[in-house]
Amino acid sequence: MNYFVLSDAELMSRLKQDDRIAFETIYRRYASDLFKYLSEKVETKDDCEEILIDVFIALWLDRHSINNELNEYLSASIKHRLILYIRDKPQSQLFTHLKQSFYETREEERNSEKES
Repeated sequence: MNYFVLSDAELMSRLKQDDRIAFETIYRRYASDLFKYLSEKVETKDDCEEILIDVFIALWLDRHSINNELNEYLSASIKHRLILYIRDKPQSQLFTHLKQSFYETREEERNSEKES
């Protein structure tokens, strides 16, 4: 059987039946795009790879309880892992950018209140 022609829903159904080929197919289908996304947010290739591995380990471990569509699950999982990354590495560029954005927003709010 050619797993690459299966839909995400079919792959998830097979994954819930402990089908390792379905899992490998999901990895091959999504890993590259997720890595590209992570590489825009995370500083090093090693960190990207670590986060990506964590996401797919969680997918395998949670396979029986996942009720979301596959892309929703992967998206939420990546975002969750990025939050953990920021928390664990506060010196990261992403953390610095978010902190700066927060302070700029607060400053804009104060200026807006003063003008009112």
